[in-house]
Amino acid sequence: MQAAELTVLQQRLSPERLGPYKSACGGSLEEAFALYRWNAEITAALGSTIGHVEVTLRNALHQELEAWSDRSFGEPRWYLNPSSRSRPNGFLFVEAREDIAKARTRALRDGRPETPGRVVAELNLGFWRFLLARRYDRGLWVPCLHRAFSRQRRDSVFDAVSRLHQARNRMAHHEPMFNRPLAVLYQDSLQVAEWICPTTRRWIEQCSSVSTALAARPPNTSLHA
Repeated sequence: MQAAELTVLQQRLSPERLGPYKSACGGSLEEAFALYRWNAEITAALGSTIGHVEVTLRNALHQELEAWSDRSFGEPRWYLNPSSRSRPNGFLFVEAREDIAKARTRALRDGRPETPGRVVAELNLGFWRFLLARRYDRGLWVPCLHRAFSRQRRDSVFDAVSRLHQARNRMAHHEPMFNRPLAVLYQDSLQVAEWICPTTRRWIEQCSSVSTALAARPPNTSLHA
């Protein structure tokens, strides 16, 4: 593109947004735009991969929660936060209950009936991440959620899912990813999937274009591998 066109584009996208890209490219606006385009490509590739892992994760946790809630409370709909004599207030903290209330409302859009699958689909990655946090160690991890992962420590699973959640949020806000440890995030994605189901992990890897996108990154920029 001509220099005048690049200047116009810089104003449309904003100099502030392009600042990190220009810095990584030694001030070259043309190279900054090449890096900006690549950033969009790697973001799309990694976002798709994390999306597959998110669906795998939430379904695995839902399956374990459903079976445990049925055994413990006689109610498979765990998101109703059933109580017992030993747990008069249920087992979910208030933040989770609030997220579930919003998810149940969204699940009823367009007059659809509520089903567990629709409620689960409305709960975002942050919700599932925090079910793996320390505060749920005795209440959910020990009796239930550890079964979703192959002999893994809760903190290891939580840390990996947290990194994916933070990356996903960053990508959702169109923030730069070129200066993030992309290869590590990709391996985190595959590792979480492997812990849950090796077959699904292989499928996700086969579907992913992250490795191809990483190999195509522009030269002469300060990128993290």
